[in-house]
Amino acid sequence: MTFTQMIQNYNVSDYICGHIHGKNLYFNRDAYNELQCPSFKEINNYQIEVIDNNRFSFIDAKMGEYPQVVITNPTNSQYYTSTDQIELQKMAQDNEIRVLIFDNQTITKATASIDGEKIGDLQNISGS
Repeated sequence: MTFTQMIQNYNVSDYICGHIHGKNLYFNRDAYNELQCPSFKEINNYQIEVIDNNRFSFIDAKMGEYPQVVITNPTNSQYYTSTDQIELQKMAQDNEIRVLIFDNQTITKATASIDGEKIGDLQNISGS
């Protein structure tokens, strides 16, 4: 059995591996995504990975740069695979925008915008 066959047999959607030195690489292999994590040692980058409502999201971040924002719903369409049809149907019916925000200062307000146009204020639903 090949590695790809094993991933498909176990319904793996994302394969996260090691790190690279330099440019970040992401591959949509149709049935799964291959994500290569950035190099912390050489370029002070790291990856924030989130599972929210059974959906995987991630961003590459640079140490010391704030805020860091991971949009968890809707997920990035660039990383949809051929096995995501049921999740895409569920997401199409979902009217929430969800984000995870990290900052080195207290977050008092956050807004959502699309193409520079404000669509609303975000509400803190848990945490402090």
